[in-house]
Amino acid sequence: MNKIVLDATTSILKAFMSGAPATTNPDVLVTWADNNGTTFIEGKTTSALNGATVVSICPAPAASTRRIIVGISIYNRDTAAVTVTVEYDENSTLRHIVSLTLAVGDTWTLDGTFDTSGNLKTSGSNSIPSGTQVDGVALVGGSNVLVVAPATTAATAKTAIVNADYIPLVDTEAANVLKKTTWTSIKAFLKTYFDSLYPAGSGTSTGSNTGDQTISDATISTTDITTNNVSTSKHGFAPKGAGGATYFLDATGAYSVPAGSGDPASATHAATSKATPVDADELPLVDSAASNVLKKLTWANLKATFLATVNTWSAVQTFSSPQVITGITDGTQLGQYNLPANTTNTSTTITLSGTDLLRAGMTVTGTGIPANTTISSITNTVTAVLSNAATVTTTGLNNANTLVFTSVPAPSGLVGETYHWSGYTDALGTSAANLCSFSLPAGKWDVQAFVLSFDNHPYSSNTTFLVSWLGAVSASATGTTRGRDKAYSRGYTAEGWDGTMSPLRRIISISGTTTFYLGGYYPYVTGSVDWSITAVRIK
Repeated sequence: MNKIVLDATTSILKAFMSGAPATTNPDVLVTWADNNGTTFIEGKTTSALNGATVVSICPAPAASTRRIIVGISIYNRDTAAVTVTVEYDENSTLRHIVSLTLAVGDTWTLDGTFDTSGNLKTSGSNSIPSGTQVDGVALVGGSNVLVVAPATTAATAKTAIVNADYIPLVDTEAANVLKKTTWTSIKAFLKTYFDSLYPAGSGTSTGSNTGDQTISDATISTTDITTNNVSTSKHGFAPKGAGGATYFLDATGAYSVPAGSGDPASATHAATSKATPVDADELPLVDSAASNVLKKLTWANLKATFLATVNTWSAVQTFSSPQVITGITDGTQLGQYNLPANTTNTSTTITLSGTDLLRAGMTVTGTGIPANTTISSITNTVTAVLSNAATVTTTGLNNANTLVFTSVPAPSGLVGETYHWSGYTDALGTSAANLCSFSLPAGKWDVQAFVLSFDNHPYSSNTTFLVSWLGAVSASATGTTRGRDKAYSRGYTAEGWDGTMSPLRRIISISGTTTFYLGGYYPYVTGSVDWSITAVRIK
């Protein structure tokens, strides 16, 4: 059976007819199996043709998946013959598979075309041309002709062959015609052939016996002759023993002493040192759970086992991270920063308002930054050098020109796991409102919020201040539902003021994923705020 493979998300099977049907479009059934490298999923696609309109009879597979077309069936249920074309659409490039005419009731498959009785149809009138031969015998009228292969399979078996028996053969010296040969001729040919490969038996042993002999230990007499010893150029006898218990016969045919006197301790001591093992390196291990047999252990398995053991020594594991938490992208773990930066086309140098959050080795992504780009070095407080040159030029250190800098995040689910959210709220009014909401998984968390008020314009010289809270509050952020923690920032100027609030901090223990809010309002004026929230797992 022929098979077709769709190996891309742009590979499709299509079909169409030469024109409209007389009454009914043909039915189509495509069976397939998807292989994504892990699982094998079978399926089918059923459809009907639509006259001369091209239709998809089998869609493309999913990404990283090969779709193997197991079978295709197109059945002509029309009242007249139809002409059908099947094509392979490879990313809009059409590859012709087949064009054929189906009679009424015919079905085309990958194995051929079948009539209404299920018989495989052949081309033409199904007549056999005059002079056609089978196994060298001409077909005449309705006479039967014996075909060698099926006739041989159906014949009665014979186990004791006699010299006069015939065996068919194809004569390559006579245009491959069928001939016969006797068992006598085959034996004679084989004897001549094997006599040219092996000498006739004429060996002798001790005593007066001649001809072929059975050689045993008692009839062999050996001497100290090295002529027939094993070597790198021929097979042979083992050399005479070297007289030591630690010797072995090496690949050169000589006896040698293993490095390190043959014992693991000496061999290890004599081996070349390696300062930095890699995961694939192997170490010997005596398996106490399997009768102390010698086995091997990879460096990767040793590290994993050791880490699992160390983690059981204390109920609390502490992980530290050198990164400053300010400026991390909303909702991501510690180690990812969104910072305004300017690039120059074909240059590896970038300019920022500050580089205190950056470290060499961080990955860099964003507009005009090639894939797999990292920070090669920090030049000074406002410039850094990338591993790849930028492909665009940007100007203005603002949110429109932002790059993402990523380092290794803290381990998820363990002490030290850190999340950060930050943002900007414009025109915060005199009604209580949520600045943001955020969710934390189960555990004990140290949560701190920082709010910076700016661009405030109080009337006259009256006091203005910002009220904010951190807690589990409702979406409306109204008075009775707000959190318990509050902080105030006051100013005394008619021109406007900027002031930083004291941090809001709460220690929270939760048994499941919980949503919290940071909220606030200006009692007297409308103003703007920058805010940030940091949550660190402490248990």
